Amino acid sequence: MATINRPLKAAGENSARETVMQRANQLASRLYDILAVELDVMQARRVEEVNAMTEEKRLLVDQLAQLEPAIRSHLSASDATGQMLVDDEGVLEFKERIQACQARNKNNQTLALVELGHSREALALLRSLMQLEDVTLYGAAGDLSIIREKRNLGAV
Repeated sequence: MATINRPLKAAGENSARETVMQRANQLASRLYDILAVELDVMQARRVEEVNAMTEEKRLLVDQLAQLEPAIRSHLSASDATGQMLVDDEGVLEFKERIQACQARNKNNQTLALVELGHSREALALLRSLMQLEDVTLYGAAGDLSIIREKRNLGAV
């Protein structure tokens, strides 16, 4: 474990910093877990659950944003000589967890973009099929007839 060279602070200041970093680490850990579940849900194509995961992620990110000034203050703390004091366990854990969250979020984004591309391709195919000039229909007697007309998607 690295030694931290810093002047003694008031007990309340250390306690407040520890509390901020504990809360930040709890939120980051929860976000990390949600991102893993989100990936599973997206792979299983459970749309309703993806929407719920997105809302839960948003709430966690909002909570982290509220803590951001205190976190930044803690991350930029220095001793009397100006040396940064970011080598304590809480800060290191937070940095590692946030980096892991960023990596998971990037993986989830990649999957979402691939699925979006597939959906766009399918929609383009459907649109092209809707614009065919020859539409085969069955008549009331069960016989096939070809109606030669062109309709755009959504046209009546």
